[in-house]
Amino acid sequence: MYGVIFRGRRYDTGDRADWIKANVLLGVDHHDLGEEITEWVLGFADKLRAQKADA
Repeated sequence: MYGVIFRGRRYDTGDRADWIKANVLLGVDHHDLGEEITEWVLGFADKLRAQKADA
């Protein structure tokens, strides 16, 4: 048995929300897709903020 001290964020891919978060993080950090995914996430966040402000 080995022990490891892990310093970082862990995502439980058995949890639906964590699975989505992990995939978004991987997309943003991806060397080819990162810029496109980041722009999409930021645009989507702006739309959500606007919807929340209108509610």
